Amino acid sequence: MLWIPRRSLTKSTWPGRYDCTVGGGMGLGETPKETIIRECTEEASLPSKFVKKYARSTGMLNFLNRSPSKWILPGIYYLYELRLPSDGVITPRTNAEDGEVDAFRLMDVEEVMQRLLQGQFKPSSAMALVDFCIRRGIILPESDPGYLDVCMAIRKPVVLPLP
Repeated sequence: MLWIPRRSLTKSTWPGRYDCTVGGGMGLGETPKETIIRECTEEASLPSKFVKKYARSTGMLNFLNRSPSKWILPGIYYLYELRLPSDGVITPRTNAEDGEVDAFRLMDVEEVMQRLLQGQFKPSSAMALVDFCIRRGIILPESDPGYLDVCMAIRKPVVLPLP
């Protein structure tokens, strides 16, 4: 089961699309771990002490991103997993002050995969979720004829033409 947010309809980029549970830009001088702790608190109202103790780094992905003014920008996702207690004592909640998320839904992997295939996720978040499914053995070479192509596509280096 995965907690999946729907982006606010007022977001300038990908409004109303499904997203990763949390994410955001690193501040100057901020580490990836500090960023995930801050974003978990801001976007999902998760306790910072819990996130600091249990968030586990699982790698990184690079991608091309388009700014609201249509500039193409290289991006990097530092990926983390955070297993929440099954008793529901800690769950993501929207933060009205932050305003980035309309709601969180607990989805099973089958529903997430269906929505991914239907293009309902923000593209870079879809890439992170596909990476999760590969790492967890949900997408396998034995069951998916496009496995190799998918693995190569999400690991493709970002090359920008420079003078």
